[in-house]
Amino acid sequence: MLNSWPLLALGGAAYAALVAWDLASPDFWKKLQAQQVLPPTALPDPSGVVDPDARSALVELWVARGELERVLADTSPQVTGYVSTMLSSLRQLETHAKALVERADVLSRYLSNVSVSTVHTALDRAKGAAAAAQDPEARSQLLAAQKSREEQLTALGDIQDARERILANLSKLVATLQALPPKVLRMQVLDTAAIDAMSGDVNRELDTLSAEVSAFEETLRMPSLDAVRGG
Repeated sequence: MLNSWPLLALGGAAYAALVAWDLASPDFWKKLQAQQVLPPTALPDPSGVVDPDARSALVELWVARGELERVLADTSPQVTGYVSTMLSSLRQLETHAKALVERADVLSRYLSNVSVSTVHTALDRAKGAAAAAQDPEARSQLLAAQKSREEQLTALGDIQDARERILANLSKLVATLQALPPKVLRMQVLDTAAIDAMSGDVNRELDTLSAEVSAFEETLRMPSLDAVRGG
């Protein structure tokens, strides 16, 4: 142990030198500034997402956030003040994205375990049997089975449509957030009045999108989709 003290001292000195180097580096302070301007992310880890389209959208959102951080690292203090206000909606949008990804994943997992063609075959079989049945009671039961199969297909269609709408809303979120870095960069070359106008436009755009996605999420709160989530 006594022989290891010089090695420990050397390692500590090397670590202290690295810390001092970081603190003296302009890049370190730029990165720290960008992290302070950006709100903490609400985006989940893409590796846990099964739905390939939702996972792809999530990866694009992470890339957009990274690009925004790089742009903010070189943003002037004047623009940073406007950006801080402009990004107040960012975490809310990422929270919406997280909820949409999770819902798409639930629906995708369910649909992957259901064969729509098998349900169609069962429906055709019930229709044929009901048409051929001579006994009134048997026909009544077969018609009830036919109705259940039709309702099953309707529910599956609703689930498929809901997944498509979720992915469409995710696509809109991705496009909007990917457009933020170049907008922030453009603000660097504008005068104060133009920066103020542009930041106001972007704020309204983000707030409107957040309200639209929130309203869309409410439409997903239907019994059939909640049953899928619970299952």
